[in-house]
Amino acid sequence: MDIRKIYGISFDEAVPHGSEERILDAAGMQNDYVVDNEFQLNGGHNDFDHAYPFCAIRLCNVRMVNGEKQVVYEGDARFSRTGSAGNVMVQIPKFYARREKDGTKERWMISGTCHEGFAIEPCFLRGGKELDYVYVGAYNAQNIGGGVFSCTGDFPDLMKTSDEFCAEFREAGFDCYDLAIHLALQKLMVIEFARRDLKFVLGGVGRMRYFSRVSSANEIVSMEPGRITTRKEDRGSFFAPGHEMGLGHTQIDMSIHRTITHVAQNPTSADLVDLYYSGDDLCGLVSPGKDSAFGVPQKNGGTDPLPIPHRPPRKPC
Repeated sequence: MDIRKIYGISFDEAVPHGSEERILDAAGMQNDYVVDNEFQLNGGHNDFDHAYPFCAIRLCNVRMVNGEKQVVYEGDARFSRTGSAGNVMVQIPKFYARREKDGTKERWMISGTCHEGFAIEPCFLRGGKELDYVYVGAYNAQNIGGGVFSCTGDFPDLMKTSDEFCAEFREAGFDCYDLAIHLALQKLMVIEFARRDLKFVLGGVGRMRYFSRVSSANEIVSMEPGRITTRKEDRGSFFAPGHEMGLGHTQIDMSIHRTITHVAQNPTSADLVDLYYSGDDLCGLVSPGKDSAFGVPQKNGGTDPLPIPHRPPRKPC
């Protein structure tokens, strides 16, 4: 690992996709990772697993104790995705960046060293201080015990303003995800994959059915233990095996959730779909003709099965 190397990409913004080209020390490097619909890597090869700063990105637990960060890395026996050892975060090491633009053509470059024309990536400057690392939540924030938490296994927190979310983060000793973090992650991803159309390489993650906020819903027309039959709505919620659905009179008052195990066309009508679910029987909890099934934010942890390449800690140079 040589933090002095410069990894870059050039592209023509007038060309939607396909004009990306690896440049400088990234020229000739290979990365053919693709995440498919089953959230599994394709067994490919990625040279960036051994290039800084990519190789020094690490999954960890972060806990604030008396204003100080306590960090436990994946691979340590104490590490846990459940939140028992602290928030599950992704540690991003400091890097420097340069952008060049000539008409519609652009060049993005990053390095672990501040070369001529480079500047520290803005997310590593906070309150006039230069940070060696920033930490990004690995999961959508959940409400646990009245606070915010990044961990697997439950629904993300909802129905709050950005000010309310930010206040909770500050109380917990963290900052909000902001534009500076977003732009840093954008540079890392576009340079690593040499593609601006990141949904292509993210596959099933990018196409995951998540949350429909439209007013229409899938009305429940009949039910029996383990199954509800709903009316199809062209603008309604999306349902797929393994996903959660919420049930109730409206999206605002729904409080019941079930995990979908199977989706089938109802044999009696092309306008109806059968949704099979796991968990306790819904009979008596929701009513046909009154209640509906809605798309809801999915539980955190859908991508936990993805194998993560070994990310060694940053070594002294």
